[in-house]
Amino acid sequence: DPRLRGTLLHLHGDHIHFWRKPFASGFPVLERAFRACLDVGDLVYAGFLAFETVWQVVERGASLDEVLEVSRRYAAFAQESHNDAVHATIRLEQQFVACLRGATRGPTSFDDDAFDEVACLATIERATFGCGIVFHHILKQILAFISGRYHEALEHAQRAAATLGAAMAMPIPQNAPVVVGA
Repeated sequence: DPRLRGTLLHLHGDHIHFWRKPFASGFPVLERAFRACLDVGDLVYAGFLAFETVWQVVERGASLDEVLEVSRRYAAFAQESHNDAVHATIRLEQQFVACLRGATRGPTSFDDDAFDEVACLATIERATFGCGIVFHHILKQILAFISGRYHEALEHAQRAAATLGAAMAMPIPQNAPVVVGA
């Protein structure tokens, strides 16, 4: 059934494939899933694929330039389809890259002259988009950890744990140390 092809490819590409095969080999599956969703007008699963694919580009070890290039395509889709929560989640991924480059206001801040982290997170929270909320906290946890701000990393891990179920089968919580302590 063509209506289910994108959904099934999505589930395989973002929730199963990476457990047994390299991230790079899953990217074509995600691309096919996205195209299949668009072909049948399934904007819900195409939206999921948009921010998930961007993260898998990070996971496969692509250059920051490539992450931004891929993210722009999916951010444009999210904006055009009026999916504000997915667009905001992709913007967080873009600001994660900016932060890694030292182009934000601090080593754990997503803010810069053109981006307001609080407003972005508010958009995600208004939509009650659990995936975006957990992505925010895991991205912040990663930045805090690599910046040596371990207490801050632990705080974000604890916040991520509260919404971890929204992203449980995705690669991001599997590969980010969401440790809340004993």
